[in-house]
Amino acid sequence: MSGPQVSWKGETSAIEPAINNGMVAPVQGGDGSIFISLASYRDGERCGETLKSIFEMAKNPEKVFVSLVEQNTAQDALCVEEYCKTFGSKVIARARVREGVTKILRSMDEAEDAKCPHLDQINVVAIHHFAAKGPIYARSLHRKTLGNQEFCLQLDAHSQLSQNWDEGLIQEFQTTHNEFAVLSTVPPNVADKDNMQPGGSQQTKVPRQCSVTVQDNGIPDFDYLDAKKEKSNAYALDLNEPLLSRAWSAGFSFSKCHLEEAVPYDPFLYFAKPIEQYGRFARMWTRGYDVYTPTRNFVFHNYGKQENGHGDNEWFQRQKQRFRVMAINRVKLLLELDLSEETDTVETDRANMGIYGLGQRRTLAQFQEFSSVKLDGTASVEEPIKCVGQVMVAYDDSISPLANLHHDDGNILTNLDLSPIFPRRTKPTFATQNLRNSQAVGDKSLDAENVEIMVNQEGDEDGDDEADGTTHDSAHAGKISPFGANLFPHVGVRRIGGNNAIHAGVGPELLDQQASNLPPSSVLLVLWMFGLLMWCFAFVSHNGGDAHERPKKSVKKKTKKARKTKIVKDV
Repeated sequence: MSGPQVSWKGETSAIEPAINNGMVAPVQGGDGSIFISLASYRDGERCGETLKSIFEMAKNPEKVFVSLVEQNTAQDALCVEEYCKTFGSKVIARARVREGVTKILRSMDEAEDAKCPHLDQINVVAIHHFAAKGPIYARSLHRKTLGNQEFCLQLDAHSQLSQNWDEGLIQEFQTTHNEFAVLSTVPPNVADKDNMQPGGSQQTKVPRQCSVTVQDNGIPDFDYLDAKKEKSNAYALDLNEPLLSRAWSAGFSFSKCHLEEAVPYDPFLYFAKPIEQYGRFARMWTRGYDVYTPTRNFVFHNYGKQENGHGDNEWFQRQKQRFRVMAINRVKLLLELDLSEETDTVETDRANMGIYGLGQRRTLAQFQEFSSVKLDGTASVEEPIKCVGQVMVAYDDSISPLANLHHDDGNILTNLDLSPIFPRRTKPTFATQNLRNSQAVGDKSLDAENVEIMVNQEGDEDGDDEADGTTHDSAHAGKISPFGANLFPHVGVRRIGGNNAIHAGVGPELLDQQASNLPPSSVLLVLWMFGLLMWCFAFVSHNGGDAHERPKKSVKKKTKKARKTKIVKDV
């Protein structure tokens, strides 16, 4: 058999021509910049190698920007430290403060910085490893450094890339003909890089996720194992264009960066595993994003253990059971599965998930059919699973990817999980919403020409530097900031125009409700004066009586003991 095909469970199936239903064509004219997110847990040695591979293997390294969320102790090797060390540059020093306390010092030597290429394109969000809450929480913090880059690439911090990976991935994305495409699959082992990278003898052999199993926690997940827990590798062979997939991998994901606006990582999922992939894929898919297996391998994964003895989900050993149960229940709530504990507020809770919930472009029922998983109280895999022949499910692209399936109907919204803030993304694709609308507006109805993003740097409260309509584009202005030393700008949004309608990047339903429920200033003034009078009555009048009416305290005279003087004689 020749031509594009998929090999799985010892069988090979030919791939039929793709059926694409109403895709949104990719927007052209971007700058080709790439934002890479890495989350590292006490893995500085391998993470440093990943940084070196990212920049050395890129065709246009000046367009690559790295966000590193690093969870370490002061004694651990740091990712940037290890990266710069390979160039003979020392950018990190340590000083012992006292027993058990070590201080991390950032070298400010320009000569040392100059030895380490692309240092100013790396941003660090540093967390002590005791505060680590798992990879999902760590990845949610990348929003702090996401700028105005066009593309986003998510990797594990122990990965290697092929030559000209940046150019190759952008070309692959364009051949999907889909603005909402996501290139993703399980990366092959780094040991197979020479043979499976572009130009290698097996360059057209690309891993493809076909298996899905229900984990012990009741949530489905994509992996290499079939229902019998037996190894079941699947590969796409000789693809001419990316192939629509029914799975998504957190170890390699490439898309336009507006994916992070529409499907941000949920920061409320602590400790639990494995709950990351299936839940986020469901959110992507119902908001109009489609995942594709690429035609070539550009990312390779180091599946070996950390030589420093850490890893192996060390963070998970300290997890609190109640947080784990809460996280699992949150994903089950998203997928409308039975919870571990009964609740009477399911609909309210789903609405309160806001942007962390499902979207409106496609339904959960459609997702079940597409992913071959039945979600009926409990999750179950519907056999036989199809690894080829997926058909894109059409949707109404006039619906914004930010529109939530469960939203405020004027009654149930009580405690909305607010949308995340992207302090450095001054030019969001979808995150600007009109607060006067009942639903989030999409890119087609957004009056983008009349919207200005206001950015005030630390210490610039009045924003005078924005009077001319310019904005701070901090996407390319990142500096290495060990242990959270970086100060991010505050972002505000206002509308330019006669009606002065407010725009912002959070849920319009909540802000409308808050604005309408605020009491008038006169009422607030009366309440403040009443409170002041009550305070005076309770404290001033109670303690302000005549002095002779107060009971006198008995005073005991202290008798001083004679001080003994020790006489020391000279000997």
